[in-house]
Amino acid sequence: AQVFRDLYNLERVEVLKGTGGMIFGRGSAGGVVNRISKKPVFAHVGQASLTLGSHNQVRGSVDLGEKLNDTVAWRVNAMAEGADSFRHDVDMKRYAINPTVTVLVSPATALTIGVEHLHDERTADRGIPARNGRPFVADAGTFFGNPGLSNAKSTVDGAYAILDHDFGGGLQLKNSLRVTHYDKFYQNVYPDNGNASSVSAAGTMRLAAYNNANQRTNVFNQTDLIAKFATGGLTHTLLTGLELGHQDSANKRNTGLFGGATTITVAAS
Repeated sequence: AQVFRDLYNLERVEVLKGTGGMIFGRGSAGGVVNRISKKPVFAHVGQASLTLGSHNQVRGSVDLGEKLNDTVAWRVNAMAEGADSFRHDVDMKRYAINPTVTVLVSPATALTIGVEHLHDERTADRGIPARNGRPFVADAGTFFGNPGLSNAKSTVDGAYAILDHDFGGGLQLKNSLRVTHYDKFYQNVYPDNGNASSVSAAGTMRLAAYNNANQRTNVFNQTDLIAKFATGGLTHTLLTGLELGHQDSANKRNTGLFGGATTITVAAS
């Protein structure tokens, strides 16, 4: 779903261009940004960070992990952040936690189970309006619209299980099951840029408004069989996969009204 994401629990980010993205299923024929989540590593992991920044930014994160024995290991990543903005009356707060457990079912089979909860809440800032096809000249801190009625909220709750099995001889099987629920709400009172000059020569502009709510649950299972072999001095990787998925989505959008009109004209400053 279209929500704000965070890098707190990522090992790395891969960018695959072109048809290579098709190994990640439908909708990825033109490429994909693949986020590799952190997993237990059967060793001690201990890291914490604190970030202090401009506009009252405070961010903290932790990455903790350990093995319980030779067959079970755990890891927990968490973060919390709050900040204002150079724009007046704009702020943001977010937090997330992602615990994971890996069990070695056998020397050739590993099962990783994880859950994630992420909440993001912020002022929806659409920037500055245009005038004669160019950005309107104004103080950078000016919020055009109504910040008190412009907010974006999203909550993501997900669970996943990944089974890896090595048959030996270059043959591997990987099955990934992911169930995720998204709860998203977006509302904005913003400059109506329906024309090239949303700020008129008289210094006025039109405001419009809408909100959008989305409840979505995704269930996807992807199975990959990977074979690696060599012929005639060349090495090959053959991938065969099957993806099954179900998506249940309820979406509602309301147009904002100013009295009985869908726009209102106000002073631009």
